[in-house]
Amino acid sequence: FNVPQLTGELTPQPTVRKMTVVSVITVAVCFALFGGVSVFGVLAFGVGEGQRDSLVLDLTPERKNPLVLAALIAVMFSVLTCFQFHVYPIRQFAAWAVRKARGRGADDEKSDVKYFGRSLTRWLDMASALVSVAVIIL
Repeated sequence: FNVPQLTGELTPQPTVRKMTVVSVITVAVCFALFGGVSVFGVLAFGVGEGQRDSLVLDLTPERKNPLVLAALIAVMFSVLTCFQFHVYPIRQFAAWAVRKARGRGADDEKSDVKYFGRSLTRWLDMASALVSVAVIIL
């Protein structure tokens, strides 16, 4: 969902080659990070019987340790931050798709029909934001 948004932010001119380079670098960094976390997770908790369903359950016996508490707080902030990074591009894509389906451009909001002091484009943008959050929560 966020590829059109990221492509539009490439400067000075977005091209397929630049987006390919960005994609390769992103995949390589994610592979290295997830691989490292996986290796250290197996080393810390083992495989099979010693591993519970989630990191929170694995760390529960040691939760009084300040380092473990800091790790759990970091996991909480990570989840909250990642949630926003997923919702915003979905919302932007939904708003863009509705604008295109209506035959309107990005700067056509001033000439749009107004309901309760806001343009229909803005109302549809807010609706797409609420629907995307509802879909993710459900």
